Amino acid sequence: MGWMKSSVSAPFLMGTLVSWLFLTLHPFFAHWSNPAIGPWARRRAAAAEFDGIPQVVTEFVLNDGYGLEQRIINTENFYPETMWVNHGSWKNDSYSQAGNHLFQRLLQLAEITPYSKINILEAGAGCADAALYLHKHYPQAVATYTGININTLQNEFALGRLNGLPLVNTADSKPRYASYVADAAHPSTWPTSLQERMVSQPGKHPPPGGGEDAERTWVLAIDSLYLLDPSPTELLKFANQDLGASLMASDIVIADDASWFQSRLLRMLLLLMEVPPTNVWTQREYLTLIQESGYSKERIVVFDDTENCFAPYVVYFKKHLDRLEAMGYAWDFTFVYRMGTFMIDLASKTGKLKHLLVVARA
Repeated sequence: MGWMKSSVSAPFLMGTLVSWLFLTLHPFFAHWSNPAIGPWARRRAAAAEFDGIPQVVTEFVLNDGYGLEQRIINTENFYPETMWVNHGSWKNDSYSQAGNHLFQRLLQLAEITPYSKINILEAGAGCADAALYLHKHYPQAVATYTGININTLQNEFALGRLNGLPLVNTADSKPRYASYVADAAHPSTWPTSLQERMVSQPGKHPPPGGGEDAERTWVLAIDSLYLLDPSPTELLKFANQDLGASLMASDIVIADDASWFQSRLLRMLLLLMEVPPTNVWTQREYLTLIQESGYSKERIVVFDDTENCFAPYVVYFKKHLDRLEAMGYAWDFTFVYRMGTFMIDLASKTGKLKHLLVVARA
């Protein structure tokens, strides 16, 4: 080991050795680590039909360490048309279309038409897709839209999208579309500007049966109430008592007739999906929560959209993740989504996990 005594030759020799090992072993490791080739290829063969590859192909025959990663560098549009994050209402379509369909179903259940006059407060607004949808399909109906995000990055993205819309309400010069960083679960902690904006809405406490022309305030929560920590109680009471607002929401609940084992399994899976323990409800508990916030039982409408939700959602995500991995996305990126999809799949197969659409009128 005398050569190690030389401060010049040692790094050179070590570098040469490492380079040689890398060049020699790289194809081997690439073959095993690339999900588009090697031992994972057969598992990913299902992705072939989406990539225009003939169905007879059962394995990607590649020996140079590459898969379909060139798709990534050839993808120039990093701003998809929608940025929904919900379980959707599916009609054999894409994720973005399923998100649009879910929101459209809520609007239909709430009997909101292009001729309505509405103020929207969205809890868990994400990237403001609801605002963009309303602007495109109900441009004359929206008096104001106000989004609330706890995620600063998403809120900045939402504001960037809203900046492309007509922002000023000609009636009172208030911004027509706005989005704030706040915790929707705790209205008492909202920024003063947000509280003042909501409390001053003209659609507060509309007269019963005020007709289609009456301006109304709605709280919108698309797959978000069950994520409010520790619970949505404070928001719902603020909506009903302070704003006189109606509610339209979609949420995940456990069927009332679930067995003890099914109930415990579903509660465990929902907890693993980071649902706060206090928000793991049965359908009866969920509706009771809404009623205890001040909404009359007779003015609550419930639609069970489960059959259009979980099963097609799981099918889509499994195929979509296959495609991403065939493009070269690392397993540690897709693993989180695969685990989430697995838990939704397992929960839905009990037949006791429900996706409800709810409208509660003030």
